[in-house]
Amino acid sequence: GQDRALAGVLRIAAPLEYAAQHASTAVAAFAALHPALEIDLRTSDRIVDMLQEGVDVALRLGWLRDSTLRAVRLGEFEQHIVASPAYLARSPRIARPEDLAHHDWIALALMATPLTWKFTAARGRSRTVRMNARLRTDSAAALRGLLEAGAGVSVLDEFSAAQSLQAGRLVRVLPQWQMRRGGVHAVFPPGRFVPAKARAFVEFYREWLASR
Repeated sequence: GQDRALAGVLRIAAPLEYAAQHASTAVAAFAALHPALEIDLRTSDRIVDMLQEGVDVALRLGWLRDSTLRAVRLGEFEQHIVASPAYLARSPRIARPEDLAHHDWIALALMATPLTWKFTAARGRSRTVRMNARLRTDSAAALRGLLEAGAGVSVLDEFSAAQSLQAGRLVRVLPQWQMRRGGVHAVFPPGRFVPAKARAFVEFYREWLASR
């Protein structure tokens, strides 16, 4: 019944790296379920103007600062501090969070405070460290490239880091310290009406994430 009604175009926005390594798999599965639906998956690491670009639903990672957004929390992710084996081999040892202040930090300019990070360990001990960055970039993909090239140390979300860690191109630093977890959100454009196709995709994606 309802599934046959899913036709027309569904425009989904997602961060480039997250779409490539993660969300694209779910979008492909959703497309297979709804053959009458056209799907336009738009990727950008910048926050798009949903109304201006006609986006029905945006997937966002991190912390939503704008309280006017209508957002659904779908899951969460860990952040990892990572660097290349070559960088770590030639740099001072990193034994505790404070040591990072003396390393070449690469700042992700999308963050509200890209240089100040809070670390929490077992038994609730926490440290806040301010980094020094000569390099900064505005995309997770470029950040990963800089890290793999040995340019420094930084934080990557677990989705962006997964393949590099598996392949040994990046190594986790201070794995016993936790960073603040981020949320995976679906965001709808302002206004009252959310089309059925956008709601259906968000429900599908929530279940897809939970099954992982």
